[in-house]
Formats: sequence, structure tokens, C-alpha cells
Amino acid sequence: MLQVSLLLASKADPAGADGFAFTAAADSEECLALLLEAYEGVPRCPRTLDANEEDKVSLLEVAAVKGNAQCVALLLHGDELAASAAAAAAQRAEHFDISRWLQSAEGVNSMVLGFSTSTCDRSARTARTSDDLSEGAQLLSWQSLLKPADAVMRSCCWIESLADARQALRSLEEDLSELAILGVDLECYGDVVCTLQMATVKGTVVLDALRLHGHIAELVSSIFLDGSVIKLFHAPRNDMRWLWSNFGVQVVNMFDTDTVAMLVNERESGVGRHRSLKELCKRFLQMDLDKTHQRSDWRLRPLPEEMLAYAARDAEVLLPLATHLASMADDKMLLKESLQACRRQTQQAQDASGNGIRVELLGTEQLCR
Repeated sequence: MLQVSLLLASKADPAGADGFAFTAAADSEECLALLLEAYEGVPRCPRTLDANEEDKVSLLEVAAVKGNAQCVALLLHGDELAASAAAAAAQRAEHFDISRWLQSAEGVNSMVLGFSTSTCDRSARTARTSDDLSEGAQLLSWQSLLKPADAVMRSCCWIESLADARQALRSLEEDLSELAILGVDLECYGDVVCTLQMATVKGTVVLDALRLHGHIAELVSSIFLDGSVIKLFHAPRNDMRWLWSNFGVQVVNMFDTDTVAMLVNERESGVGRHRSLKELCKRFLQMDLDKTHQRSDWRLRPLPEEMLAYAARDAEVLLPLATHLASMADDKMLLKESLQACRRQTQQAQDASGNGIRVELLGTEQLCR
């Protein structure tokens, strides 16, 4: 395959038979996207004016190498053979999200959920905030973290429809009635939440937050505002900002593994610093957390199984990690200090929250344009 930079830097006569003109600088994704949209019906293009068949390159494979999922979806046309070649090209370029996506869908149902955004007013606060939950009541709830839960077989559900989401949340609430601890994580595209994953000791629910965007608040607000339920996050400043801006959802009774780990480390070594979730899992759980999909495109549908497992795991691992850190904090007489630090962080997130984001999915005929 030709180097992408050569392809984008080369030029062809727009008045010629093939009618292509590469006029932008090398590695210009904007130029590539416009080109693909204009010539979506032409599967291959020449590198030069006098190119023979062997000197042509697939636009679909170029888009896969560039990691441009929208262009890939635009050019697929349900061609399984072309999808396989594009998946291999994406794999070689280490765009593992696109590679797995094309492999899982076999090019037939692959799509990128396109959306438009607009701002909306979120100035009106809900009546219940962190101030409504007393420090003593919150500290009492944190005692449940000091009692390790029995190991059980876990389930993981990917939820796309509102009916399934309501049923999944009812099951989640039943789990929380037994042990009120919930691991929470988000995956985003820019500032738009694409998936919301919530894990109890029994199972994990991963919501398609793009398809369910307008319903997330009704689905999860009661849980996130319930002071008896501990919400586990890792370094949640952005997560809480996104929950508010996207859905108007606030968080009460938050346990931040990053904050608690930093206080524990400071007591142990005299130096406290922020650590990634991967670092904490390695140190405290002897677990090597795979972060392959940290920068993946979470608009891809169907979501590859590998990406679903990745999203679920980041929420699930918070339960044993928080239990371990709470025990360490309790042993070092730091549990109350940790709680106070998490309360301050929650209040700061509420104070800093600005305007909201309204998301509208584009029609199926516009999904990749």
C-alpha cells in the first residue's frame, strides 16, 4: 500500500478521466474526508495521472490507516471482502478499535453514530446535593467498603434500547439493595458521553449513552443522588463534569480511588501524587489493566466485544480497588480525611459545572457525513 503522505501530497488533473485532485498538505484528514464524501462511489484512485492498475490504492484502506472511522463507514457499502482488507490495514496501523469493529460486524452493519450538539441551560440545580448528606452518614456508609464481598459470577449487559435499560436499572437497584457500592466510568468522544458503565458486585451494565442520551437522567439520577449508595470513580473531575453537562446528573457520596490512594501514599512515603488507574491496579491488586482502547472511537457500532469488555472492566475494577484502599486508609486513620477530600471534590465539581450539551443523533442516511 502506498504511503498515506504520498497519496495526499500527489495531484491528479481534476478534468481528467478519474477526476481526483489531492491538493491539501500531507496527512490532512480534512482533505481526505472531503474527498471520500465527494467520490464515495469510486473504490480506487490513481496516485499519478499515468497510473496503472498496480499503482492504485484503495480509499477505504487509506481511511482505515488514517484511523478515520467516519470515512471507513462511508465507503464500506456492506462489502465483506473490502471490510476484511480495511480491518487488516487498520490493525497494521494500530487502530485496534477500527480493526475489531470491522471484524465484528464483517462490514455489513458497521456504522459510526453521528450526532449534532447544541448548548442548553443547566443553571437550575436539583434540590439534593452533597451538602444534604451529612459527613457522619456518609462515613457510616463507607464502612461497607471495609467488608469484602463474596466472589460471585459476574454478568455484563450492553444496553441500547430504553425498555432494556429500564429493566437493567431495576436489576441494578436490586443488587444495590444488598450491597450499596457502585463502580462508575464513562467513555466519551470529545465532551459527548458515548457509554456509561455501572458495576455492582454481581454484574455490570453498559449503557449506549448516544442512543439513550435523552433518557440517561431519568434512568440513573435516583441512584446517583442516593446518599446510601457509594459511587466509586477514579479521578472523576471530568466524569462528573460530563455527567452534568450531558445529562444534568449530579453525584452524591463519591469515593475517588485516586484521591484516597494519594493520601495513603503520602502517609506512607511523605509524597502523594496522582496515579493512573492502571498504576493503582498493578500496585494494589497485582492486575495488569489493559488500556489499549483508552483513545478509541466510542461512536463505533456495533461496539466490538473487546471494547465492551474494556469499558466494563474499568468500572468493575473499582470495587476491589476501593475496598483495598478503604481498608488501608482505615488502618492509617485516614478514612475520615479521605471522605472529606472526596466531599470537597464533589462540591468543586458542582460549583464548576457550566452549560449543558444537547445531543441529537443524525438520521441513518447521515450517520457518517
